[in-house]
Amino acid sequence: MELSHRELLITKPGATGKIAPAPSAGAGFARSESHLSSSSAIIIEAEACRQRYKRLHPKDCADDEKDYKTLVHTLTQERLSAIFKTKMGEGACKTGLCGLKEEQARVYFNVYGKNEITPPKRENIWIKLLRQTFLGIFNILLWSCVVAEVALIVIFSGSSPGAEVTHLNATQKEAQPAEEGPDYVTPIILSAVIVMAALLQWYSELKAESQMEAMQKLQAASKVPTVRMDHGRRVDLELDPVNLVPGDIIFLQAGDRIPADVRILHCTDGTEVDNSALTGESMPEPRHNKTEPVTCPPPEARNLAFFGTTVLKGNATCLIHATGDATFLGKIAQGIKSSRVKSTLEIQIEHFVHIIAVVAICVGLLSLLANLLSPVKRGPAEILQSSAAALFAQVPEGLLPTVTISLMIASDQMASRNVIVRKIDAVETLGCVSVFCSDKTGTLTTGEMAVQDLVVQSPGATFGLEVHNRDRDSSLFKSQPALEEISMCGVLNNGAEFKVEGKEERWTGSPTEVAILRACAEVQGGPSPTASLKQKSENFKCFEIPFNSENKWMLTIHGDQNNGYFAILKGAPERVMKYTTLQSDPSIVGKVEQQLQDLMGQGRRVLCIAKRSLEQNEIPMGAKFEGTNDKDCNFPMKDFKFVGLYGIEDPPKKGVAEAVVDAQKAGVKVVMVTGDHPDTARAIASRINILGSTVETPSHEAEQLQGATEFSVITGARQPRMRWEGEEIVANKKDFFNEIEEVREALKKAVDLDVPMKTCKENCERIGQIWSQYQEQPALLDPFLEEMVEPLMSTVARAAHQRQVDSVRLHLISSLLYLLTTVRGYKTVVRLFPHEAADLEVCLEAAEEEASKERLETWATLYCFTLWLGMVLLTPFDLVSIDSGHESNASLSSRILTFGLKGLRSTSRTRDASAWMLAKFFGRPDVSSTGALQSFVAWTKELWAEETCTGAAFARSGALQAWNQTLKLAPRTVMSGLWSQVLRLVLDGPSGRQDDDFGSSNLRKLRVAVACRAALVVLPVRLAPWRYARGQRSLLVNFARATGAVASQAAGVSTAVAEEEEDEEDAPEEVEEVVELLLTSLSNKDTVVRWAAAKGVGRVTNRLSRDFGDQVLESLLERCFSFRETDKAWHGGCLALAELTRRGLLLPERLPTVIPLVCQALHFEQVSGNYTLGQHVRDAACYVCWAFARAYAPDVLQPFVVDLASALIQVAVFDREINCRRAAAAAVQENVGRQGTFPHGIDVVTIADYWTLSVRRMAYLEVAPQIAGLGSGGYRKALIEHLVEKKLPHQDMQIRLLSAQALAKLADTASEETLELLNSHVLPRLLARCHDAQSTVQAKHGAVEGAAELVQVMQERVSAENQQQIRNLVPALEKARAYRGRGGEVIRQAACRLLGTIAGTSWSFKEATAQRYLQTLEECSRHTTDAIQVAASEAFQVLAEKRLSEELMMKSVESYLQGLRKPNETIAARRGYVLCLGALPRTSAARCAGPAWRLQVLEALTKEALNQDLPGGKEQEDPTTRQYAVLALGCLCIGASLSSDEVAVLLRALQGTMKDYATDRRGDVGSWVREIAMEVSVALLEQQRVTDGAPELPDTSTSTQLMALVLQQAVEKIDRLRERAFGLLRRLCTAPDGAVGLRDAYRRVLHGEAYDAAATAGRGAAAGGAAARAAAAWPPAELKVIGECVAQSIEATPMAEPTQADLQQDRSSAVFEALAPLAALDAYRPAILKGIVVSVGGITEHTAKAPFSQMVWSVRTAFVEIGDAIDAKRALLKQLNSGTLTRQDLGAELLKLYDSVSIRDSDPEAKRLLAPLMNTVGVLLAQERTRLESAYDCLMEFLFGAMKTTRIQCPTSKAVFVGLLRWPSVRRESLLMLLQFLGFSFPTVRQATAQALYIFFLEEGDLELPAASNVEVGRCSHTGRGWDSFCVGSDVWYNSTIRACVFFYIFSCDVWKGFSFEDGEG
Repeated sequence: MELSHRELLITKPGATGKIAPAPSAGAGFARSESHLSSSSAIIIEAEACRQRYKRLHPKDCADDEKDYKTLVHTLTQERLSAIFKTKMGEGACKTGLCGLKEEQARVYFNVYGKNEITPPKRENIWIKLLRQTFLGIFNILLWSCVVAEVALIVIFSGSSPGAEVTHLNATQKEAQPAEEGPDYVTPIILSAVIVMAALLQWYSELKAESQMEAMQKLQAASKVPTVRMDHGRRVDLELDPVNLVPGDIIFLQAGDRIPADVRILHCTDGTEVDNSALTGESMPEPRHNKTEPVTCPPPEARNLAFFGTTVLKGNATCLIHATGDATFLGKIAQGIKSSRVKSTLEIQIEHFVHIIAVVAICVGLLSLLANLLSPVKRGPAEILQSSAAALFAQVPEGLLPTVTISLMIASDQMASRNVIVRKIDAVETLGCVSVFCSDKTGTLTTGEMAVQDLVVQSPGATFGLEVHNRDRDSSLFKSQPALEEISMCGVLNNGAEFKVEGKEERWTGSPTEVAILRACAEVQGGPSPTASLKQKSENFKCFEIPFNSENKWMLTIHGDQNNGYFAILKGAPERVMKYTTLQSDPSIVGKVEQQLQDLMGQGRRVLCIAKRSLEQNEIPMGAKFEGTNDKDCNFPMKDFKFVGLYGIEDPPKKGVAEAVVDAQKAGVKVVMVTGDHPDTARAIASRINILGSTVETPSHEAEQLQGATEFSVITGARQPRMRWEGEEIVANKKDFFNEIEEVREALKKAVDLDVPMKTCKENCERIGQIWSQYQEQPALLDPFLEEMVEPLMSTVARAAHQRQVDSVRLHLISSLLYLLTTVRGYKTVVRLFPHEAADLEVCLEAAEEEASKERLETWATLYCFTLWLGMVLLTPFDLVSIDSGHESNASLSSRILTFGLKGLRSTSRTRDASAWMLAKFFGRPDVSSTGALQSFVAWTKELWAEETCTGAAFARSGALQAWNQTLKLAPRTVMSGLWSQVLRLVLDGPSGRQDDDFGSSNLRKLRVAVACRAALVVLPVRLAPWRYARGQRSLLVNFARATGAVASQAAGVSTAVAEEEEDEEDAPEEVEEVVELLLTSLSNKDTVVRWAAAKGVGRVTNRLSRDFGDQVLESLLERCFSFRETDKAWHGGCLALAELTRRGLLLPERLPTVIPLVCQALHFEQVSGNYTLGQHVRDAACYVCWAFARAYAPDVLQPFVVDLASALIQVAVFDREINCRRAAAAAVQENVGRQGTFPHGIDVVTIADYWTLSVRRMAYLEVAPQIAGLGSGGYRKALIEHLVEKKLPHQDMQIRLLSAQALAKLADTASEETLELLNSHVLPRLLARCHDAQSTVQAKHGAVEGAAELVQVMQERVSAENQQQIRNLVPALEKARAYRGRGGEVIRQAACRLLGTIAGTSWSFKEATAQRYLQTLEECSRHTTDAIQVAASEAFQVLAEKRLSEELMMKSVESYLQGLRKPNETIAARRGYVLCLGALPRTSAARCAGPAWRLQVLEALTKEALNQDLPGGKEQEDPTTRQYAVLALGCLCIGASLSSDEVAVLLRALQGTMKDYATDRRGDVGSWVREIAMEVSVALLEQQRVTDGAPELPDTSTSTQLMALVLQQAVEKIDRLRERAFGLLRRLCTAPDGAVGLRDAYRRVLHGEAYDAAATAGRGAAAGGAAARAAAAWPPAELKVIGECVAQSIEATPMAEPTQADLQQDRSSAVFEALAPLAALDAYRPAILKGIVVSVGGITEHTAKAPFSQMVWSVRTAFVEIGDAIDAKRALLKQLNSGTLTRQDLGAELLKLYDSVSIRDSDPEAKRLLAPLMNTVGVLLAQERTRLESAYDCLMEFLFGAMKTTRIQCPTSKAVFVGLLRWPSVRRESLLMLLQFLGFSFPTVRQATAQALYIFFLEEGDLELPAASNVEVGRCSHTGRGWDSFCVGSDVWYNSTIRACVFFYIFSCDVWKGFSFEDGEG
């Protein structure tokens, strides 16, 4: 499937519409070429391509439209090529055909436009001048004064105010000056002031804008090298950035500005980009061309580069994937294109003008009033002039120029400080700031950081921290061993660099990284050692996750395949610590946190660093590490070792503290925003006066900022987006429909025809994305629904009326409307559609035109037109009066009918809309007389007669939908004459075969719905007068009643209405057929059909008379609730009962009949093969009980409360399915809340809640006993009866076992009444079930298990009669041959368990009964099933201890021993004998034959454990038998007093089984034996430290030997064995006094259970600490040292208790590092080294089949350094390097090991150890450059001897000879042997040798060959090979020849198959 490139931009989480499949790439090009002239076709094609990608939207797509989401960084280049329809060449695309076709590029350019960010709309400069001159409230006030002045001049220019005064005396007249003319000066001056102020502001802002434009022109990008294809040839172009389109391939180099968002296809190593324009971070970011994981956010993807950034270093070939507004920078630009908010100055001036206006008007009015009331008479002109003068005097005309000039001066001052002010009003806003929010680092502080403290772990067993400070004299860190690790980690995990340029040292990188690198360099001894440390091959950085604000840490991985890989993690302490091994120990975490508090209290910024080694199985294939956080990385992010802390100080800048004080004095609050730890932020803030001594700082991360003035310091990686509300900052939270403003703006752009199509698409997608968020709460849209629908429908109406909307835009708008109908429902949305009569014909014509196009991709448009047509049809005018005629001469009604019928055949959602529209059409009064309905009936009949096909199925579905809607919406008068015809159509079916004609479930559901609606037409429209109506529904009253606060109220609760029904007509016969159909459909196989039928039963019954309704209920109960019916019928019946109950149609008098059936349904279960059916029936029955609680009054249900409560609680705690348990609990809760009559209801609801019932075992064994203990025990009896009757005979064996355990729990604390129930009913019923021949195997097994559990709990409380029957039960089962046949094995196992419980009681017992039981157990012990043997041995143990006589005991033991001596005995029988011998009680020796008996048994078990003297030979060798034998030895001996001979036998067995390395097709089966032998050994050692422990070992050497054997297993190669051994050592050395024994081992081996964490725990005592005792064997040698090593490992890497989950976790590194130092101890060195040797070299060598290009990797993986070998080798080399283990000791020990190994093929020890020894020596020779001269001769002699006698060891010795090539003394003979390997007969040996030689020559270069000595020649002669034939030339010839041979072999491995060294063919 082709994908459009625009689909890679994620802007919407879900698709809105179905888009047709895209054509192939070729078809896409062809279509583009043929339709380039049509812009609309191009737009449609591009839109279809873009919509197809909606399926790839990530589910976590952000809600914000400005979020940048894309998947382009996660796709391969091949996928990108297919999506963008662009061709990509090889490498950097410098040659060959590459890029887009010119035709496709033109298509993309026409669709997506120029590659430029849409600039904000610029206002015309002259309009801006006019606006600044005449607008603005203050300007308006001043112009009002001017206009008023001019008006006064004009009005009164012709008259003199003194002419009209008649009462002035002569003196006054003489004193009057001469008459003055009009005042023209004032308005002119005022106008000039206004204009000049506007001009000044206009000029200032125009100047600022021109400066910004000039800056933008300086940053304009130059032309971009691009490649395209034109008519099959390559075209290299240089295009302007604006002409680039998505899919173009461009070439960038250092210094280029990136012209668009690009995906890097190829780049040089070290390519870097500058993203400071986007992120604000000045550090360069590296780039590569690898594919990123899906979880990587696009802004952090390193294979993407973004528009507006710059290439700093390197060259890159890139693919453009986003242009213009779709780029990352474009999204940011969209976010800031918001409407301008009024400045503070404008708000204040507006407020001031309001005041001035009010004051001026008031003064003017007062002046006018004073003149009118004055005794001095004045003329009107004089009065008006006086009042106007008083008014104008209040207006400050000089304020405007004063403010403008002041702002201009401030703007010029800001410009002098390199700040351009676009709006001069914004300058004053700075003076209104009340809060300063400032970053800390680099702003408040110097940004020049320095490490002041290094905190590392103190040496010793106890965890502690020590702080290292700088030296006071030199101000440097001193080099010391304690700081070696933290300095090395700080150097490697660091992004800073050190360079020397001339004589200057240059440190580059972030300040924090530079500070850490400086400090670590000081510890390392200077920059030079630091650089060499980084350059080592084992420290090579192969992967990095850089620091980011989400992770708050940085991770690097170093190393290579030879030396292994290790990870270093550095970051915030609270983040890094959770990945370390310290996290599980609160005390250690507390110490670290205290140190953190101390450092941060001093103002330090603290970083934590940790390290861990990666095991081979944790390294991804090819060492290709990937990931961006701890969730998506492909390597483990846990168990890091804590290395230390860096205390970094960034001192405050000078003057900052004083500036903060000045700001605070000015009333400005200073807030520091930082990502540092709150304590560090608090310390810095205190030093710069932000925090005072009384101010408290929030120590948590700021999640929501409500009122920023409450905070002085804001910490945390993420502060939520904030918005202003009044004067407070409020976190952006979602309240109601928060996005309404955004939707309004987007709707305006979407429906604006002048907006480009691209913008329309983006806005439509954003609206759809917002609406989709309200799927769960669509009602929140209701208040705004009308204003959202109106513009959309206006556009649709415009498209229908004026044809001014293109089809693509119309489809987008229609898709939005369809999405809105899916979110809110079409019934709600369609009410807001326009419904004027004038729209009818227009809408129909548009719909017909759209339907004629038959385009599937635009079905949403047709859907909207159809819905609109249905809404317009509600017009009350007659259609004839609206019909204006049509060119086809068809009437309006016929056209609507034709259109609707055509829509019913649609395969899209248009079919649903057409059905609803036709229902509205048929419901019109004027249509009923036209015969349209009759035509529809005829059309339906014709449709029924069509052949069945896919199209017919859709049409029939549409027809049934239309009839369903019509019958529902049309008036009854319209349908009264047709309902019978419709009913007959759906009842009979198309071919008269009724049910068979409706094949699909949808058709059957619609058939039921139409039949029901047809019946409702003829039935009276009313609610059944006889229905039950409940009155009181108050939960408060119910709770009060439950607590006894109020009396039971019957008021308000009415039973069935008692009034007489009116005379009713009998229902037509067709109604009976409908009822029959509904009742039959209740048993349908489809759930949707049963649901529809249940609702139909409720609707129809609600219209029937009481008698008829009672008949329906009777028939329902009879048909559905019969034991002969299937689960489908029971389910449908329960659904129908629930519907009847909810409608009040199930009268209370019917409850005695119904409730027992519902209780049966609650326990319904049918067996079907190995499964059971019925969970949906039980779920529906719970629904019925839930409906009971809501429908009936408490007193109505009171008689049935006990039955309902018991049944529901039984289901809630004992049902097999979790959904049924939870449904029953919900029904209980509803009844408790609404009825208030359930006994102990609140307690039951509290105990049995949603979570406690989620786990079946918890529900059975914890919840059920708690409920049974409530009250008098009524629930206990019900639960017991349910277990006995339903669960013990269950089909599922696990349910039967759980039920038996639950029955015992219920009987454990039972009262006398319950005991009577158990003795009189439960036990007799179980026993009878066991004797019943008709009982199933499951029933018998459950009965026996239940009886066994009850006997174990009740003991003597079992009645005498039941005791007798239980004692005889097992013989009776044998007599009835119950063990035979299918399922007999489980009964046999249960019988053994029952025998054990009987034997453990104090019941009276005859010896004959015990003998009979013994025979049964002996027979079961020989069974082939392990579980039966285990049950028999456990029962035998109890029987032997409490019931068997000495004679029977001896006879039994002798029979078991005799069975072990039989040569033809089966392996299964021998296992059983061993188990029974191990089950003998320890006290039996005293009761029976004394120590001789036990010694005989121990010797027999020892022979079995060691495979010695087996009578049947190898055929009787079995690892499971040996495992059982060792366990049996432990059970017999641990805790028993043994003689010295018996102890010797036990030790011989343990020492021998610890060396069991037998293998078969299952692998190392001997490890099973070694594991149990370790556990027995540790249990034996535990007995030595316990006072009076037994048995006692002879001396400490014996304990030391056992300890050495356990230590050897602890360092061997099998993870499970190593973990178990280490856990046992931990238990032995660190556990408190006491012995755990073998109970955990017993459960693990025989029952497959996990270890008990509580039993194996122990960290309390000191290492080796135990009670003082006199035993000579305790403690073993160096126990204190062992304890310290184990304890130190526990502190460094806390290990959980040895449960099964722990065994699955790999802790190899911790185990090896903990125990490797013990190799320095003489007592344990051989064992430790033997184990390590097996781990280092024990993995089978293999060679990788890789091409020559993968040669280096293949060779490195060919060596055995995988998995545990890496950890073992690292631990061994660590001890050598530290000096704990000397090389002389190691060499001597290895030679001893060589000497002790026989090289004969028959020796299994040689086969096991020889290959690991050679591999180990090879690894040591490869890693250790120190010579072991004394070992070489012995080593060479051994190797040549092994080569001569053991051909199979040739491959393993290859690594040794390669390692020996480094020393001249043995170089010739080593090369000779390697040359022989090149001619070996096995191809894998030849290939591996050639690869090893190739790597060796690459690393070491040419070799100097000494002359051959006699010793060498003699050694060579041992192998039968000659040396002279190879010594042909000089050393140069020899090296060249070897190199040529190796290369020749690598390229053609099969050439040398017949190579012979004797012939000299080399």
